[in-house]
Amino acid sequence: MKSHHSAENRLKLLRVARKSLENYLEDVKRTEFTTETPELQTKRAVFVTLRKRDSGDLRGCIGQTEAHRTLIEAVAR
Repeated sequence: MKSHHSAENRLKLLRVARKSLENYLEDVKRTEFTTETPELQTKRAVFVTLRKRDSGDLRGCIGQTEAHRTLIEAVAR
């Protein structure tokens, strides 16, 4: 599926997802992320897929079908 987000915003979201997982696994707490980017401040439904870096095999996935949080907040959760 083609993304409607710029490469820069996709990279920001990828970094948020990775950092959120790292922080949660290390500290067992959630990290709050903020952004000045309007596209990432809109409430959106999200679906995040985790894949193994070496093989690309599916590791897990989670999503929300309704837009309850901003895109950056939803990806971080």
